[in-house]
Amino acid sequence: MYVLTSQTRRAATSIPANIAEEYGRSTTKDFVYFIRIAYASACELDTHFEIAERLGYLTTHEAGVAKERTEELNVCWRV
Repeated sequence: MYVLTSQTRRAATSIPANIAEEYGRSTTKDFVYFIRIAYASACELDTHFEIAERLGYLTTHEAGVAKERTEELNVCWRV
């Protein structure tokens, strides 16, 4: 449980951190690179929610709400 919690926190904080780092860059190549890292972290976070649900740490409803929120991020980045 503690490892999953730690990994979930790291993935969750990686998303805005990479977006902020991307904001400070000026090239399109850098922009795409950091947005892809943020997107990958959102996908990782979604997986952590799935694992937490399967292990019984989250209810189906809680996991569903959390996964919906990460899906909202993912849809925004698929452009």
